[in-house]
Amino acid sequence: MKTAIALLVALVLGFGLVGCEHKTTTEKKAEVTVTTPSGHTTTSIDQKTETTPDSTTKTTVEKTETKP
Repeated sequence: MKTAIALLVALVLGFGLVGCEHKTTTEKKAEVTVTTPSGHTTTSIDQKTETTPDSTTKTTVEKTETKP
């Protein structure tokens, strides 16, 4: 019985460590609107950073819209 419990604990810990990576996600959003005599320009910036123990991935999306 002790051997079965020890084996079960080892399997659970093994699958827990191998099964999923620890990943941290950070999102930042900003929107800037500039008004001039000729119209206004809106710029929105979305930045997403995913960090794992092995790597960091940064994605930035910038969208500019001008209305007269």
